[in-house]
Amino acid sequence: MKGFATEALILFPTLESWDNEVDGYKMCFNTALRALNGYMSEMGIRLYAFYTDDYARLMYPNAKYIQTLNTLEKFFCLNNVEGMQNIMNQDALYDEERHAQLCKKMISQDMPIEEQFEIIQKNDKAMCNSYIKEFKVVIEFATAGKSRYNLNTSRIKPGHLHFIVKPGTFTVTTYIGPNEEDVITVLGKKYASLPMTEWEALC
Repeated sequence: MKGFATEALILFPTLESWDNEVDGYKMCFNTALRALNGYMSEMGIRLYAFYTDDYARLMYPNAKYIQTLNTLEKFFCLNNVEGMQNIMNQDALYDEERHAQLCKKMISQDMPIEEQFEIIQKNDKAMCNSYIKEFKVVIEFATAGKSRYNLNTSRIKPGHLHFIVKPGTFTVTTYIGPNEEDVITVLGKKYASLPMTEWEALC
């Protein structure tokens, strides 16, 4: 794994899904996330997350954020979306040219709030999907409930690694391209087939 990539994108469950989980699950989730941080640090890989990912923004300060919204969209969220009070001054990567190419419909202040919000959601989804396809390593904490990203492993690009953490068991399934590969071989650790909640003790 070391040398395969220097950056990885991490995708979290929706905050609604997280809020509906029991305390025991949340404790295990946080343990697994610490184990992931330790492993990626050892591999020399920096973790990125979308600023519009509620869990990442509110509960995961370790990530380097990617901003998917333009200035007008950010201003709308500042005034209309809970938990976005730091959006205008948050240090985040933003690709203005990518946004211009992917997001053909823009909001305007004379539109109803509901219409603006719908456009922003579509633009954010287009931007997120673009980055997911681009990152060589993508980690998804899957959820038994509704997923925000709906990843399709059959469409993973050759040479790209997707690392899916299963809900409940916190075991990892790895795909290189559309093909599932042995997790121990891919991650290079004998404990990789165990639940991530056990990784810290074995590192």
